[in-house]
Amino acid sequence: MRRSKVFSCLLMINIAFATSEDNNLPVNISSNSANANLQTGVVVYSGDVIATQGQRKLTGNTLTIMRGSDGKIQSFVAQGNPATTQEIPSQGAQMAHGQAQTIYYFPQQNLVKYVKDAKFTQGGNVFTGDLITYNTQTQIVSSPKTPGNTGTTTIIVPAYNQHGNSGS
Repeated sequence: MRRSKVFSCLLMINIAFATSEDNNLPVNISSNSANANLQTGVVVYSGDVIATQGQRKLTGNTLTIMRGSDGKIQSFVAQGNPATTQEIPSQGAQMAHGQAQTIYYFPQQNLVKYVKDAKFTQGGNVFTGDLITYNTQTQIVSSPKTPGNTGTTTIIVPAYNQHGNSGS
């Protein structure tokens, strides 16, 4: 039981995916098991991992959190079949959903990488490919061609005004 309290204390951190109000909330992580190496700053959660912080959600089979020597979170790595994210990136924005076999999140760089069988959707916009990057600060999504990749598919839905007409 004592170990669970240690993990809870370690995870009072910011995933920093979404609205600034969520950044100040605690992260709640549930999993079948957890192991922490307090010397290296690495915590590994395994089995049915669900991490939430406000309106954000991250799921996977495993979640590895790495801290730097300064104690700051360096990265989160979620693996699953698929691992998933959901968030509201800014006030008034539509929910964004991401999924991939592996999701890397680098909070200090405001960068999320969706790797292998990746998909990112928001509203009617859909990006698919082997690699999708998402800047959580600028809300820019990119999907570069990677070696051995068959390419990227992007579907952009036009904005509609109040009368239902496209914004062109």
